[in-house]
Amino acid sequence: MSIASVTARFVVLAASLASLGGCAAAQGAESDPRTAAKEAAIDADPAHLEQLGDAAGSLGDMTRAEEYFAAALHRGGDDLRLTRKLVSASVADSRYPLARAHAAEYVRRHPKDTRMRCILASLELASGSRDRALVEYARVVRERPELAAAHFALASLLLSEKSDETSAREEFLAYLKLEPEGPFAEVARASVGGAL
Repeated sequence: MSIASVTARFVVLAASLASLGGCAAAQGAESDPRTAAKEAAIDADPAHLEQLGDAAGSLGDMTRAEEYFAAALHRGGDDLRLTRKLVSASVADSRYPLARAHAAEYVRRHPKDTRMRCILASLELASGSRDRALVEYARVVRERPELAAAHFALASLLLSEKSDETSAREEFLAYLKLEPEGPFAEVARASVGGAL
């Protein structure tokens, strides 16, 4: 191995260590162990990690925000609030499969949370999993028939797939019954032939 090759490897190694916060000897040489322990405790505090995630998100660094929110969740932070933030950060960064994974994991832990299941259905669709989206939307309207937007989403998906136009019509009608003047009422009426 040549001197240039060894030097190049050393430079790469030094740069890698520097990006992790510098050399270990330099870090530990002048730090007070009590300060290091206090900083470690702050970093492990879910509320502090969540604040760091919020700050990163406000700066537009959604990847870093997601990492802080995941760490806060892992350390016992509020499950629903942090999952919503994880999903939002991932969606803002156009990482739909990751957002879907966060929502799916939450729904696995909390199967009765229909609102998060509705979000999961939307993320399944955004990730290209139309069959899974259909299953999730169908479960949402079965468990929470008062959620008008879920009826509209299911109807739209059924109609776009042309898999079951009769069921799509029923879902559009359910939406119109719940929200006759809702934001999607015009589309729903047109989809059922303007009968309402």
